[in-house]
Amino acid sequence: MLPVKHLVIAEDDIDDIFMFKYAFDDICSDLFQLHIATDGVELMKILRNNPVPIAIFLDLNMPRRSGQQCLKEIRSNDKFKDVPVIVLSGTDTESEINNCLEIGANYYYEKPESYQGFKNILLKFTNNELAPVNLNSHPRSKVDVSKKGNQ
Repeated sequence: MLPVKHLVIAEDDIDDIFMFKYAFDDICSDLFQLHIATDGVELMKILRNNPVPIAIFLDLNMPRRSGQQCLKEIRSNDKFKDVPVIVLSGTDTESEINNCLEIGANYYYEKPESYQGFKNILLKFTNNELAPVNLNSHPRSKVDVSKKGNQ
């Protein structure tokens, strides 16, 4: 039997958690075990107490510890150096995106507002199709950015 691969989402909005989980169940529940953290402190606890995940989906604006604080802590631990971090955020300013990429995010997506949006991101993830997008050639309402070289 193959070892179970773990996937983590850190999100405090119950509606977003529901849509992500619903999309996850439709697409990849047979591939991964999902861990859900509703704040940054819970995220770090999940990471400490479970096997290294295959990826982390990370909201930036969470209570108790922000996504950026968690990202810095994740990247300071060699155990997680190869784990892709996919930021899902309602903030899409160029400075915010660049800051996240500089501190260690691999990908940055504007947070979807629908089940289909979450499903599309999970499909890209499971099909290994997360790819860099040039900020200068895409309208910011369709932000889809990743750190070059980390595909």
